[in-house]
Amino acid sequence: MVFGYVHDADFGPLVMVSAGGTLVEYFADRQFALALFGEEKARSLIGRLSISRLLDGVRGQAPADVAVAALTAFSSMCVALSGNRGIDINSVLVSYSSAIAVDALIVPTPVPADEGRYHRQSHIKPLI
Repeated sequence: MVFGYVHDADFGPLVMVSAGGTLVEYFADRQFALALFGEEKARSLIGRLSISRLLDGVRGQAPADVAVAALTAFSSMCVALSGNRGIDINSVLVSYSSAIAVDALIVPTPVPADEGRYHRQSHIKPLI
């Protein structure tokens, strides 16, 4: 799966979900919603995707309900990081028990030169 976010000037934090990896180009179905949303909205967004049947469980496998929880958490993260221009997580590998982000890109909002190098307090603390 792909989880995406863009901060739209008119609408605010906008979340996108779609099939992931190279399938994002094959299946041209993407779903969008304004963040912040709960599990009901996440389930609805995922349910409208072509790949939703795969997440429902195939041949007796358990459904991948964790995709709903992961998308809901991503929506919350987007609100917390709404000072950024965008976030792209492709792929999010989803199974019946876990969701793992394989690759992610965060596009920060440019800092005007006259505001200096650090213009806002970061929530991310250095490890060293």
